[in-house]
Amino acid sequence: MHRTVNLKISGLKNPLGIDPDQLFFSWQMETTAFDARQTAYRIRVNNSQDGEVWNSGFVESDVCTAVEYAGPSLKNCCRYEVEVLTKDASGNPGECAVGFFETGWGDRKWHGVWIKGINGENGNPVLYDSTLPPVTYFRREFTMKQKVVKARLYITALGIFDCQINGKMVSDACFAPGWTDYFHRVQVCTYDVTSLIAEGSNAIAVRLASGWFSGRISNNWNGNKPTYGDTPKLRAMLVCETAANETVIIPTDDCWQFSNAGPIRNSDIYDGEAYDARFNPGDFALPGYMAAGWQLAIVTGAAVKLESGYPQPVRRIEKISPVSIRECKNNVIIVDFGQNITGRESLVLSPARGAVVRIRHGEMLTAEGNLYTGNLRSAKAATVFVGDGTTHQYEPSFTFFGFRYLEITGDVKSVDFDNLYAVVLHTDMERTGYFKCSSAMLNQLYSNIIWGQRGNYLDIPTDCPQRDEKLGWTADAQVFANVASYNYNIENFFAKYLKDLALCRNEFGEFPPYAPYPYSRDCYDGQFGVAGWEDAAYICTWEMYRKYGNRKALALYFDILAETLRRKVSQYPGLICDQALFGDWLNIKAPLPPEYVGTAFMAHAADLLAKMSAVLKRKKEEMEFANLFAAICQTFCRTFLDRDGHLLDSWHGVKRSIDMGDSANVPLQCRTQTGAVLALGFHLVDSNAEAVILDDLKQDIAAQGNHLSTGFLGTPYLVQTLAKYGCIKEAYALLEQETFPSWLYSVKEGATTLWERWDSYSKDGGFGKVEMNSFNHYAYGAIGDFFYEGICGITPLEPGFQHFIIKPLPGGSLTSASAEYHSCRGRICSSWKIENGTFSLEVTVPPNTVCKTVMPDHTVYENGSGVYYYECKWNG
Repeated sequence: MHRTVNLKISGLKNPLGIDPDQLFFSWQMETTAFDARQTAYRIRVNNSQDGEVWNSGFVESDVCTAVEYAGPSLKNCCRYEVEVLTKDASGNPGECAVGFFETGWGDRKWHGVWIKGINGENGNPVLYDSTLPPVTYFRREFTMKQKVVKARLYITALGIFDCQINGKMVSDACFAPGWTDYFHRVQVCTYDVTSLIAEGSNAIAVRLASGWFSGRISNNWNGNKPTYGDTPKLRAMLVCETAANETVIIPTDDCWQFSNAGPIRNSDIYDGEAYDARFNPGDFALPGYMAAGWQLAIVTGAAVKLESGYPQPVRRIEKISPVSIRECKNNVIIVDFGQNITGRESLVLSPARGAVVRIRHGEMLTAEGNLYTGNLRSAKAATVFVGDGTTHQYEPSFTFFGFRYLEITGDVKSVDFDNLYAVVLHTDMERTGYFKCSSAMLNQLYSNIIWGQRGNYLDIPTDCPQRDEKLGWTADAQVFANVASYNYNIENFFAKYLKDLALCRNEFGEFPPYAPYPYSRDCYDGQFGVAGWEDAAYICTWEMYRKYGNRKALALYFDILAETLRRKVSQYPGLICDQALFGDWLNIKAPLPPEYVGTAFMAHAADLLAKMSAVLKRKKEEMEFANLFAAICQTFCRTFLDRDGHLLDSWHGVKRSIDMGDSANVPLQCRTQTGAVLALGFHLVDSNAEAVILDDLKQDIAAQGNHLSTGFLGTPYLVQTLAKYGCIKEAYALLEQETFPSWLYSVKEGATTLWERWDSYSKDGGFGKVEMNSFNHYAYGAIGDFFYEGICGITPLEPGFQHFIIKPLPGGSLTSASAEYHSCRGRICSSWKIENGTFSLEVTVPPNTVCKTVMPDHTVYENGSGVYYYECKWNG
């Protein structure tokens, strides 16, 4: 007997407010039987009014991911029940999986209009050290004459909000409705608020902050001028159905009231939050409130599309207690949480009326033990709390910080240090990957990779969470996408990001360096279409298909990607592309010519489009892009290889990439570590040249004492490429290197996340260059690919792990390792150890998959579901 489990609807569990055009179903088969597989499935969709809406009938197929809805059009604002039943290899049906979804408001006419307040003075810019406006408070009272049997709140903002009904929060989400490209779209949040509505008097209240819309993050690099707008806006409608079968709608309109007299005097994603408890609005979220001094809301407009769906909100994930609290100097308290996180503090404090507690956030301490904030650049990253003489449980509401340490000054005696915590914030993703091994250093590196992802996957994949940036840089996103999708389920997270990336293209169809892109499309001349950055559109789209088997993203973006590459090729008819402004970012004195980087990634894009064409059965385009890939490879070899197949060790060009590292005065050459791994990893050269380039790569690594020299673009491919070509010894020598530059160098220096620079800090040399020195920058964490796919050998052979391989690659000092990956088809596990000259491996294969296991002695096994144990002799 088997069970059908883990039913997801459009990638989510029981979602509300979804777009029916994006409706698809996924599930898993659960059984202890060996070689279990699904032979057929049936999906039924029904609702209470119409009964059965769609019955797929039994479809003979083993497909269990991204099955698209194929029934009649669905109603808006309607709840549908879903039942999925599967049959096993014997034709027996199992226990069905059930769930539900609710469609959003859709294209029906909205009853609510956009409203806003007035950006008032924050009350005391000297005290709060900011000229930012206070958070705007909105409210409205209404009466329900009948008992409410169903109530949905449809709400969105140009800005970020939280909402209460009758004094109770409608959701635990933070920073709703998330950051999208406000020039084009904003997400609508749907909340079931039935239990919050009372018969009789009610009140709805909203706090609205600038957030990504009109805070410094959208103005900072635009001459401090508004880009999206200068005042946040709110739009909502509360739709209630009564026991008398009546529909009552409470929309945002000029009946709402607003006030700037709340305690949050300013709140900004870069600068932090100022809270003055003397501005006490009272119970403004309860009915019967005396709204003295409140003004009528201002009706406004916004030319932005409302979209159903807020797939994965940011939430408070966990609380961390301090590992130490000390007074570093008179009345200055340093708090250490032992882990660099993204989030904010939560504390209990009781300052006297007018007394101030100031909290600054930092990732590191100086040699003297003081808080280090130089790398924050212009971001104040601070909390200011002004007391009113009573006790408060306080946590900032509309900001987040990247920090390990707090510096608390002012009325520190009013702080209850027994009730001080760090609250970890990030997008609420499902954890899917785990790794551990016999090396404590590698385990710490893996922990750093996980924390780097947690710290930077906050609504968008940011580059860093602490300084005046926090932007969705595309190169960072693409180099980390593979390991990220092992660590967590990021299918919906990237569906949102890729949509904004597509919307942010400039007039030439080029993709921006980060998304959303809150500036005019020509604001950064030359930064659109940059090799390695623009390629996130190709690489991330393909990676999501590779991991989750969903063709929808390929179909959705294929024409856009194809058009973009065709335009690039027309711009470079000689097939040598120099559009590589950032080069191999932050390499170690090994700069590549822009022509090399641009041409390599142009070829890779053509190769990925040829693969996408094959999946989509677009034969004409498959041939077009396969031929283009071959043509670029030929040009690449003629241009960058000498007669013997070596990459050129010098370059005649004069154009250079922007380089913030130490390579500004180093001659350009193609024969670098990154040059080699791009040529090999992207399959740009023939087998003869492969052997030559691989040998040169090994010599380069040896000449540098088993150290790397790669930057952002080469690092993700370095160890994996060596392993692919059988250079296991060299791969582990790099991985386990502990001196600069290496992955474990930062671990030895006490890092708890990944650093932006290989030398962001050293005990001897101090801190790296402040203009570019994040201590939570996950790009180099791409080495985590090798933990799953190399050390433990888990790799998909077919999209969605329908067919996969486990080929562990033991080496270095390791005597054991295990990885667990909860794929879209179920749990995969590879666990090995070396003992007394024997290599033993335990493999877990989920139902409805086939696993090819390759042992170190090259013995091959192929099995369906089950748990298997294998052994072979180990000679090192």
